[in-house]
Amino acid sequence: MRRMRQLSTLYFLMIITSLLFGNISCKTTSNTRKPVTVLRLQKQSILGKDVSVSIKILPKGGQIEKASLYVNNVKVKELESFECNETLSKDLFRLGKNSVRVEAQKDNGKTGITRKDLVLFASNAPESLNYRVVKSYDHSPEHFTEGLEFNDGLLYESTGEHGTSFIYKTKYHNGEIVSITPLDKTFFGEGLTLLNGNVFQLTYKKQKAFVYDNKTMKQVGSFSYSNKEGWGLTNNGKELIMSDGSSTIYFLDPTNFQETRRIHVFSNQREFIHLNELEFVNDYIYANVWTTEDIVKIDSRTGEVVAIISLTGLSRSAQMESKKTIDVMNGIAYNPSDNYLYVTGKYWPKLYKIELLKNGKRVNP
Repeated sequence: MRRMRQLSTLYFLMIITSLLFGNISCKTTSNTRKPVTVLRLQKQSILGKDVSVSIKILPKGGQIEKASLYVNNVKVKELESFECNETLSKDLFRLGKNSVRVEAQKDNGKTGITRKDLVLFASNAPESLNYRVVKSYDHSPEHFTEGLEFNDGLLYESTGEHGTSFIYKTKYHNGEIVSITPLDKTFFGEGLTLLNGNVFQLTYKKQKAFVYDNKTMKQVGSFSYSNKEGWGLTNNGKELIMSDGSSTIYFLDPTNFQETRRIHVFSNQREFIHLNELEFVNDYIYANVWTTEDIVKIDSRTGEVVAIISLTGLSRSAQMESKKTIDVMNGIAYNPSDNYLYVTGKYWPKLYKIELLKNGKRVNP
C-alpha cells in the first residue's frame, strides 16, 4: 500500500511538471512566432481600375504594434485596423506584374511579411499590322545578327557566337564595309545602340557590356549588369533600353548604368516573353519576339503592346535566297532618312526594307 501511495505521488508530480513545462513551452513558442497576415486580392484584372484587398493579421501570441501596406515596394499607408478591407487607387499600379505587401510587427519586435502578386492587363486589344517588302539588299549570310541600327546613313550591326562576334559599320545599299570591330572570343556579342557619340554593345551570358567611341571604334569603357543574360539594346535619346529575354524591358542611365525604371510587356490577353532585338521609334519600342515572325510595337511609357506586326513568310523568302540554313528573324533598324523599317535575321542573306500596312494602307512606324 505504501509503495502504491509513492507511485501515485510520483505520477501526480510528473503530470504537474509536464503541464507546467508544456505551458511554458507553448508560451515561449507563441511569443517568438512571427505574425501572419491573410491577404486576399483578385488574381488578375484590367489596368485602370481600383483594386480591392482584404487584410486580416493574426498575432500568433502577443499583440500587433503596427502594420504597413505597400504596393510595388512603395509604402501606401499605416493600417489603422488589423482586420480590414482597403480600396487601392488605380494610380498605384502598372501594367503587368505588381506586388502588394503587408508588414506586421508585434510588440516584441517580431515582424511578419506577406506578399501577393497581381497581374494587370491592358484594356485595349493591339492592332494587327502586315507588311510589304519595298526593297531588299545583300546581307552577309555569315552574320549571326544580334543588333541593328542606323546612324548618319551607316548601318551598325552587332553579331554573335564565340569567335564571330563583331561590330560592323556598313554602307547598307551596296554592302561596303566601313569598319569591323572584333569582340574577344570569350564573349558572345548581343544588342547594340548609339548614344552620345558612343556605341554600346551587350554580351550574352557574361553580364558585361562594352562602350566604344563611335568615330574611332576604340573601347572607352565597360559596365556590368545583374541580368543573367543580355539580349536587345536601343535608346530613347536619354536612356539605354535593354531586354534580357523575359517580358521586362529595363531603362538604364548611360552615365552610370543604373536602372532608372522598368516596364512589363503585356497586351489585353497575354504576357510577351522572349523579347529580343529592340528599336526605339517615336516613343515606341519595336521588339522581335524570339522564334516567331512577329514584331511587337510597345508603348515605352507603360509596356502596353499596341500593335503586332506579322512578318509571316519573310523567313521563308530569306531561306529561298540562301545556300545554307538560316536562323530566326532578328534585327530591326529604323532609317530616319526615308521613314522605313529595315529587318533581317541570323545568317540571312538579305536585309529587307519594309512598309507597315493596316487594311492594305501604309502606316508610319
